Amino acid sequence: MLSRPIDRIARVISEDTQTGQDLRQNSPFTGILSEPERRRVIEIAA
Repeated sequence: MLSRPIDRIARVISEDTQTGQDLRQNSPFTGILSEPERRRVIEIAA
């Protein structure tokens, strides 16, 4: 998933589908990014 272009990733994770909902429940950056960094990534993707 993360090898896809950022616009495709944003589209998939924001879709109102079961896959989109499942992906929103998981963070691939757990333990890698600090909370402020994680929030910034979410802001950029939105």
